[in-house]
Amino acid sequence: MKNHTLALSLFLLLSIAACSPQRSTKVLDGTIDQNNTSLEDQNNTSLEDQNNTSSEDQNNTSSEPAETVIKPESEPVEKSSVGVALASDGFNFFVGDGSQTRRLTFGTDMAVVKQALTNAFGEPTQVEKNLCEPQGKSFDTITWPNGLVVQGIAGEFVGWGMREASLGTVDGFKVGSTLSELKERNPNVKVFEDTLGPQFQIGELEGSLSSMNADAVVTRLSAGNQCVYR
Repeated sequence: MKNHTLALSLFLLLSIAACSPQRSTKVLDGTIDQNNTSLEDQNNTSLEDQNNTSSEDQNNTSSEPAETVIKPESEPVEKSSVGVALASDGFNFFVGDGSQTRRLTFGTDMAVVKQALTNAFGEPTQVEKNLCEPQGKSFDTITWPNGLVVQGIAGEFVGWGMREASLGTVDGFKVGSTLSELKERNPNVKVFEDTLGPQFQIGELEGSLSSMNADAVVTRLSAGNQCVYR
């Protein structure tokens, strides 16, 4: 009887030892390991993806040429868009359609006159200061490529002279016009001769002629204060 009891007890002990607690612990351990492995794999995969993506972006960015933005240059002002007409008291300025935009008369600051004419004709070819002995005054003289000469005294615009046909008055008077044309357009033109030769005068506008004949042509136009040796 004792032997049966002992055998039964031993059987029960072996059965208990083989029961689930120890196995459950292994399964639990296995479950924990699987979760940990899963989380580690996900984190590693996420970091690798981020690193790969970052590297690809950097490579793509560095390989693609940077876009160059070119600012359009400002369009230069066309000289022909501004017209200048000689006047007995200065200059008249016109736009392309013939509309008058401004007048620069004697007494205007020479710097203003110089800039306006430079905008129209380009840089002057000569800028000088000379003593006008007949008047005992110092004249500022500026010459442009088209033959226009502007005089100033003490920083003020006082006169202009023209010996080429590139500019004329609004009435069409210019170097090259004939005496008969002058008389036809202005019957009050005065024609005379002095130490400078044949001359004409229309109000404050004056000039020189090639002769006293009807077919004489204008060789010089001027207005305002001129340093003239007579």
